[in-house]
Amino acid sequence: MQTMPTQQQDDSGGQEGEPVESAGETFTDVTESLQEVGVSLTDWVTGIGQEEMLVIGVAVGAFVILRLLRSVVAGLLKGGKKVPDLAWRKIIGRVLNSTHSFFILIACLVAASPFLGLPDPASGALTVIFRIALIIQAALWIRKFALAFVQRRAGVGKEGDPTTLANAISVVTVIINVVVVAFTFLLLLQNAGIQITPLLAGLGVGGLAIGLAAQGIFSDLFAALSIIFDKPFERGDFIDFDGTEGTIEKIGLRTTHIRSLTAELLIVTNAKLLDTMIRNYRQMSERRIFFNVGVTYQTPPDKAEKIPEMLKEAIESQEDVRFDRAHFIDFGDSALIYQAVYYVLSPDFVKYRNTHQAITFKLFRKFADEGLDFAFPTRTIHFSAPDGSGVDPREFGASAANSGSMPVTDGGKPGGGEG
Repeated sequence: MQTMPTQQQDDSGGQEGEPVESAGETFTDVTESLQEVGVSLTDWVTGIGQEEMLVIGVAVGAFVILRLLRSVVAGLLKGGKKVPDLAWRKIIGRVLNSTHSFFILIACLVAASPFLGLPDPASGALTVIFRIALIIQAALWIRKFALAFVQRRAGVGKEGDPTTLANAISVVTVIINVVVVAFTFLLLLQNAGIQITPLLAGLGVGGLAIGLAAQGIFSDLFAALSIIFDKPFERGDFIDFDGTEGTIEKIGLRTTHIRSLTAELLIVTNAKLLDTMIRNYRQMSERRIFFNVGVTYQTPPDKAEKIPEMLKEAIESQEDVRFDRAHFIDFGDSALIYQAVYYVLSPDFVKYRNTHQAITFKLFRKFADEGLDFAFPTRTIHFSAPDGSGVDPREFGASAANSGSMPVTDGGKPGGGEG
C-alpha cells in the first residue's frame, strides 16, 4: 500500500520537498524502464530463431559495407596531393569521414528492427538511442564543416600574418564549439522530455548582460574577424582611410598597426577602422589616370586640332599603358583646355609615376617643336578713350612724367575730371 507524500510549506509559501520527490520519481521511472527493457530483451534473445539470426547477419553485413563505403568515398573525395587542402571536395570528404562507426551500427539496427520482432520496450529504447546518436553525429558533422569553412574563408595556408590568423581561427573555433555543444545539449534535453524554455530564457538574459558589459571588446573582436575573413585589406596593403595613408603591418584581434608615409606607427582600433571609408590601392589591377593640358588662346586653329593626336602619341609611346581618350573639353579663363585619359597596366605606384613623367616630358618636347605655348593664368587690361578708341597706357606714363601727375578719371574713364 502506497502512502501519499507529505508536503511541507516553508515561510515563503513554497512546497518544500517537491523537487526531491520529482527527481526521485524520475530516477525510479528510469530504473524501472531499464529493468523492463532488460527483461524483455532477455526473453527475446532466448526465443530467437533462424529468421532473426539472418536479419542480424544482414544488419552486420550492411554495417561492414557502409564502413568500407565511407572510407572509399572519403578517400576519393580527398584526392591526391594536387588537390588543395581547402578544396570543397576535400572538405566534404573530411565531413563524411567523421561519421562514427557507432552511429552506422545503430542506424543498421534501427533499419532491421521491424524484421527482428523486438519487444516494445527494447524497440523504444533502440529508437531513443538512435535519436541521441543522430543528434550527436549531426553536431559532429556541423562542427567539422563549420571549421573547414572558416579555414577556407580565412585563406589558411596563403600569404598573410600567420600569428593573427591562428589567433582568429582559435577564437572562431571556441565560438563554434560552444555553440554546437550548447545546441546539442538543448536538443538532448528536449528529447528527454525536459522543458528547456526556462533555460533558454536564463541563457538569453545572461548573454545580454555579458554583451552589454563587454560591448567594446566584442565590437573590436568581431571587427577583427570581419577584416580577416572579408579581407578589405591584408598585411602589406597600402590603404587610405579618413585622409591618412599608410601600409598595413599587423592585424590584431583588437587593433591594426599602420605605418604611415612619414614613418609613424599608427595604431587604430578595428571597429573605428571599419567605420571609415577605406581605399585599398594594392588590390587594384591597373591605374586610371587623367590629366589636363592648357594652351594659350593665341594657338592657331590648325595646330589646336592636332593636340589630341599629340596626346595620344605621347601616351602610346610608353610600355604597359592603354590609351583611352584625348579631347578638347573647355574654353578656360586663360587657356584652351584638353584632357587625356589612359591606364597603367600595373598597380605599382612608382611605375605609374615614372610612366606619367615620361609622357609629360615627351609632350613638353613635342609642344616646343610645334611652337605651342602652355597657358598660365593671365589677365589682359584694355584701356580706351571716352569715344571708345584704344589708348596706349604708355602715353599716360609719358604724360604723367612731363606734368608730374596722372590724368584724373571719372567713372573709370580717362579724362573728364572736374577742375
